[in-house]
Amino acid sequence: MQLARAFARYMPVLFVNSIGMRFPRRGTVSAPITRVVRKVKSAARRLQFPDSALPNLAVATPMSLPREALFYNRSDLHSAFEGIDVELIREREEMLLQGADAVLYASDYLFRAEQYRVKRAILIGHGVDTELFRPEGLPSKELDDLPHPRVGFFGELRQRSVDFDLIVSVARLCPSIQFVLGGAHLDDLGQFRSLGNVRLLPPCPHHEMPERWRGVDAAILPYKQNTWLRASEPVKLNEILAMGIPAVGTPLPSLDRRSEFVEIAQGPEAFACALRKALATLPTGDIERREARRAAANLQTWDAIADRIDRTSRDIGDI
Repeated sequence: MQLARAFARYMPVLFVNSIGMRFPRRGTVSAPITRVVRKVKSAARRLQFPDSALPNLAVATPMSLPREALFYNRSDLHSAFEGIDVELIREREEMLLQGADAVLYASDYLFRAEQYRVKRAILIGHGVDTELFRPEGLPSKELDDLPHPRVGFFGELRQRSVDFDLIVSVARLCPSIQFVLGGAHLDDLGQFRSLGNVRLLPPCPHHEMPERWRGVDAAILPYKQNTWLRASEPVKLNEILAMGIPAVGTPLPSLDRRSEFVEIAQGPEAFACALRKALATLPTGDIERREARRAAANLQTWDAIADRIDRTSRDIGDI
């Protein structure tokens, strides 16, 4: 949607909302019946215009659309998702890869694996709104009562992607550090509630995320290592870089290739050590690295990515 907004500043955009890849089942997702009803209503609506400031941006959930050219935004390895018909989704992925005039890759890992199988492969990465995600401004008042140092993870709190056990172990190894976890609570978080240095926050609107990042001294990216995540590119990484704060993450291709900005650590002891090291440079010893992080984020704005895609479309001559 962020990329759609960038394009909508200078051309009409229809954002096609997914009809979904897996049927919500009781016990696997929260409120499954509500999710089904919401999708059915979405598919039944005509065009929606969600942002009055962007009259060029429309949203729909159609079953099919005519097209002149096809750019496939390969943002994830969808066939590695849990709870889906793997063969069906893999077949649909292959149809898109072979039928697309260009495939746009967020993930360097997927780009390298598939670039010679498609007509045209373009590595675009994920973007960031650097006007929104900037260190200048007020921090979230939600954290006023917490002492420093504070580290944060803001995103879906889901066990299949976030290593809960790692967070618990590191929090116990670092009792003087406050761990702030904010986002949709999609699994049982009981193991965190007994820890005095872990604060759980609900999800917040996207435009309020910078306030939360301003309230922490470092970010953690404690992802699990599985097929889906190896092929992923966390959107929040560029947001963290834009805020200028240090980060510690687990070994994944997307984080490994940004190791000049992210400390990579395997296991609780190494992760705790890397976190202490990152925090030890604050607040004055990290100025040059902070500016380097922000400079890297400035190269990956959504507008810059939209311009790159626009130039590609003109080269192909289909749009």
